[in-house]
Amino acid sequence: MLKQYRIEADKIVKFVLERRNKNGGFGVAAGTPPSVQDTYYALMVLKLFSDITSEDFDYDPSKDVFLKRYLSSITLDKSTRPKLLYFYIKACETAKINVSLCIFSSLPNSYEYELEDQFYLSKLTKQKIIPFRRWNTIKELSMYLKLKPDIQESQKNKLMYWILRCQNPDGGFGFLPNSTSFIENTYFALKAINLLKIERNTIQSNLSKALSFILSCYTGRGGFARKSGGAPLLEATYYSVYSLLLTDLTQKFLSHE
Repeated sequence: MLKQYRIEADKIVKFVLERRNKNGGFGVAAGTPPSVQDTYYALMVLKLFSDITSEDFDYDPSKDVFLKRYLSSITLDKSTRPKLLYFYIKACETAKINVSLCIFSSLPNSYEYELEDQFYLSKLTKQKIIPFRRWNTIKELSMYLKLKPDIQESQKNKLMYWILRCQNPDGGFGFLPNSTSFIENTYFALKAINLLKIERNTIQSNLSKALSFILSCYTGRGGFARKSGGAPLLEATYYSVYSLLLTDLTQKFLSHE
């Protein structure tokens, strides 16, 4: 699919690996200090291409001694937000590092969290959490739908109408209706549409426009930007490649979510 749009997997992988710090983790730009968040985004993109291609990119996170050392040096406690905990654990899983889950026993009750925290807490604990918080943005709606899949048909239509109001003439989606398009919002919009199980033939033109926006975020240097004309980022690249899969119906590769 990528080659169809003149996007080469090896260039994306090269872009990601260029952001690997010599000390093991991945940073927002080449040579910058690593962060858990950027390391997660980098490893998930690399894992995706490892899963869907037969190419050997000459990098195996499970054999990266420096990556293992970096991740093992990070200290987390009960004050760490569930999102960062989740990113850290997924990065460790990819690097084949065993993580102690005893920290979960000291996490506050889910009602003390915002909706995004509840979403990641449910993923961490593998427990069903009923969302107590109202969703406001396209991202929060996507997470709300994941936590509460039993949406009535009449409500689905209203939610779908709201989602499509968030789409702009450039094909991308904003945080809210009449707000600027960004790739992360587009990803969450596509996830929400997927969770609502909307018939795609009824919104094919919307998906085609979304695809055009995603492709416009490609910088030609291997990475994607948050919007057309921006600088390529690991986070934006992560959301872009997974958004491409969502528009391509290749959803079996989205098990990380």
